[in-house]
Amino acid sequence: MLETSGAPFEQGHAQGTACAGGIARAAADLRRQYGFGIWRLTLSEIRLGAGRQVRRHTPQLHERLEGIAAGAGVQVGALQLFDAQARLAGVGTAGKESLEARLEIPDELGRLLLLRNSRPDAGGFDSVELTCAAWAGCLAGVNAAGLGAIVIEDRAPDAPSLRVLAQDLIFRRDALGSALDHLDHRASYTGATGVLHLVAPGCEAVRVDLQEGRIEVSELPAVDAPIAESTVRLDAAARSLEWSAPEGGSERAVCRAAE
Repeated sequence: MLETSGAPFEQGHAQGTACAGGIARAAADLRRQYGFGIWRLTLSEIRLGAGRQVRRHTPQLHERLEGIAAGAGVQVGALQLFDAQARLAGVGTAGKESLEARLEIPDELGRLLLLRNSRPDAGGFDSVELTCAAWAGCLAGVNAAGLGAIVIEDRAPDAPSLRVLAQDLIFRRDALGSALDHLDHRASYTGATGVLHLVAPGCEAVRVDLQEGRIEVSELPAVDAPIAESTVRLDAAARSLEWSAPEGGSERAVCRAAE
């Protein structure tokens, strides 16, 4: 598991340094895919679109992304474009104070997934997350207060990904009600579209559908049987996250508040 601590830039720099090889290869592949002229135009578009929304509304995550870019020796714009291209989907369900999901993850992205422990120096909660080497946001995460989130669908390449909003939630909030209020405000600014599943200790899990910044909350029915070949399991009461890696096996992380 990758350990990151300190200010957002420092956390990102530690991630970029540790994962520099994979991030640099992904950025190079992306540049070859676009070609020089279209590459420059696309970077400008992403900087003025979703990139500007992240800078404006979730500045700590933009700073973290800048740190990842600096640590890996790549352009911030390349990471913004990589994030915008990765729009994922899956299925999920709830147990007692828990969530699990099977996510459709392309092989090229699966090779870059990792578990991360985020320990901010001030103003936020410690958390563990399933993320990608090149992302500041996360696919799933749970913080030391037990608030957990999984991104089930992410569908708007011209707006910040729901992975950014999921990371912002577990960084800032400790209860389901305040998380939903926070998400309502953030999404109305950024125009996000997709589906999040949220849970917290002592609360029923909920499904949040977002459509261009408007949210609709519904109860997520619990089921007894686990999802076949689930990608990620999250336990709010235990503050734990378990991930089944693409190459086989699994990893489990537990988030405990700093002493």
